[in-house]
Amino acid sequence: MKLHKEFGMLAIIGVVVTTGFWGSTAVFAAEEVAEPLLEEVIVSARRRDEKLMDVPNAITVITEADRDLLVLDGMADYLRQIPGTTLVNAGPEYLSDISMRGQGGGRLGFSESATGIYRNGSYIAGGGFGGRSLSRMDFFDMESLQVYRGPQGALYGRNAVGGAVNVVSKRPSDTLEGWAKLGYGSFERTLLEAVINIPADDKFAVRFGGYYLDQNDGFITNVNTGAALDRNNQKGMRVAAEARPTNSFTVNLTIEYRESEAAGFSSLGFRAFRTDGVPLDPGKFERDISTDGRVEIKESTVFLEMLWQTAIGDLHADFNLKNRDGNRIADDFDHFIGFQNRVFRGTAVDLLSDQAEDFSRFGGVIYLASSNDNSNWNWLFGAEYQSFNDDVETVISGEGAIPPLNALRRSDAFTEELSSLAIFGSADVDLTDRWNLALEARVQNDKKDFTFDRVPLSSPARAFMVVDDKNWTKFTPGVTLSFDISDDQLLYGRIATGYRPGGFNVGIPTDIPDVGDLIAYSPEFIKSAEIGWKGPLFGRHFRTELAIYYATTDNVQAVTSPSVTTPGFILQNAGDNNTWGFEFQTSGVFEVGPGKLRLTLGLSANDGKWKDGAEVIASRNLVDISGFRVNRTRDFITNLNLAYTFPVGGNRLVAVSGSYQSARGGYENVINSRKLEGYRIFDARISLLGEQWKVSLFGKNLTDDIYRLQQVNLNDYFNQQRKYGVSVTYSF
Repeated sequence: MKLHKEFGMLAIIGVVVTTGFWGSTAVFAAEEVAEPLLEEVIVSARRRDEKLMDVPNAITVITEADRDLLVLDGMADYLRQIPGTTLVNAGPEYLSDISMRGQGGGRLGFSESATGIYRNGSYIAGGGFGGRSLSRMDFFDMESLQVYRGPQGALYGRNAVGGAVNVVSKRPSDTLEGWAKLGYGSFERTLLEAVINIPADDKFAVRFGGYYLDQNDGFITNVNTGAALDRNNQKGMRVAAEARPTNSFTVNLTIEYRESEAAGFSSLGFRAFRTDGVPLDPGKFERDISTDGRVEIKESTVFLEMLWQTAIGDLHADFNLKNRDGNRIADDFDHFIGFQNRVFRGTAVDLLSDQAEDFSRFGGVIYLASSNDNSNWNWLFGAEYQSFNDDVETVISGEGAIPPLNALRRSDAFTEELSSLAIFGSADVDLTDRWNLALEARVQNDKKDFTFDRVPLSSPARAFMVVDDKNWTKFTPGVTLSFDISDDQLLYGRIATGYRPGGFNVGIPTDIPDVGDLIAYSPEFIKSAEIGWKGPLFGRHFRTELAIYYATTDNVQAVTSPSVTTPGFILQNAGDNNTWGFEFQTSGVFEVGPGKLRLTLGLSANDGKWKDGAEVIASRNLVDISGFRVNRTRDFITNLNLAYTFPVGGNRLVAVSGSYQSARGGYENVINSRKLEGYRIFDARISLLGEQWKVSLFGKNLTDDIYRLQQVNLNDYFNQQRKYGVSVTYSF
């Protein structure tokens, strides 16, 4: 039955595109239709520019053309296009994590991600309030989104256990150009974006851009006030300058600033019943809450990128500085824990949660790479330094008259400091005309200092302080052997490693023995073997990739709730597990009738098992999870996109596109007590294009398929409902 539904959805997409095709009777001159060839895609998976199909690695690229044809807005939309990848989401976007190949199930608000997050090759992640994901600013004025699947521990070392995500922004160019976009959609959502590129001469150019998003309504309502809880406001600006003082020296400076204001964590969660069994929230999108918690984020980032082309090689020096202030204000905590409107000793329970973060980070990478890619070998070596300082204070205040709730009223403040130094290198050599061997490695040292101070606001909360520091050094090598079957077909085998540093738990329960032993947790380490093939199909119309992998992860960081009475989640090293799966993706562009049809298809499946001896603490009990399925692995993930573009006369084009994404199977939590819900999402867009303008109508989740994203402390978080919108773009 499930397969029938999926094939039915694929048929709907076919109807949409076919309707667009047969709806036009215009004649398109033969000379106006280019020979059906895919555009060349350039990636930097090995920290040098290469053709996508020449790189022996599993890679997905979403280009500017893909974004314009499809209905892509937030990070969830992009990730549903990538095989083997899911978004771990618990309501607000700033709490999202990226899970690739089953990695990343262990995540908390201020933990390290299991995916390397990069902008133009520079690591940008860290901290909470969006520190483990990508923001609207990262996707703004994007050249491409490059996803390197599988461990990338050598060249993209930090946290690239499941893989690395690298967003490449558009750079200033020597052409006077620009564009502006105005959009309006469901829930009173207005979006304005604009970019202008101004060259001074052939040696200097500057690019200005900005966006403003205002959504005054939403799909989640406070039943007590009638107000929409998921309204949000975002704005950002970017200034990028490029100078080329000589033919061999280039400097790029980018300055960004963004602000966002959105719903708090507790406001978005659906809780069906209170702790005493009384019904609480009336429906999936209705909340019985007393306060409208909000989250405010302000972030500034500076990137400095330099390139010297020397006789020895290309010397790259990239630096970035980020500062972020995040505030979660008046979150309804008693609703989150199921005590909303409960009365004890004549006093109604009323608990609020407030949180503030002051985060700053600095990162720099310098490396020298061979410049002659026509030789029979390539090399690079370099060094990287990363540091951050994260100051966070969480205050739970209000009224409560029973000991478990009294213990929650407290102020928790922590500071975590990171200092990380790594050296890395790679070399690949042509063994013969068809065989190539590539070696890569990184040595990385991470030092973390941690202080934690809990101050009780009432009895019987227990005060305690923690001062700790940890130091880890890891070696992450990799080797790839590739074989050119023909000029355009590549077969490769790859062994890669990756590592995610350990850290310190901050949501520490107070009602379990030996709580101090649960504060620190150790790094996890992955070893992966992968076999892949890349090449054309059906007369070179389709660019196709296939990858099969098997991985072993040691000391896996798993998220658990160790306390029965006190809500709180921690990370602990649960033991070792194995994961495996396959990923297939193909894309093609070819002539159909008077226009062109573009197709992309991605299929993936993965699974995993915990090894003997794996165990976690759940509700104060030690649970043996040996043989359990690794959480966040999916039986099947599908994405299919069809877009048909055809002329309608007067140098105008019509583009009709449909997109289908689905997933099923798997478990949400490590003890396999909650299944991941499946989804079938259908999006569509129709656009009319002139030489300098475009008008688009689009719909997201047209079948209004609602599914649970995640459950946290019996609070369910759901995806967004059906939405429509229109946009107008003008470019010059």
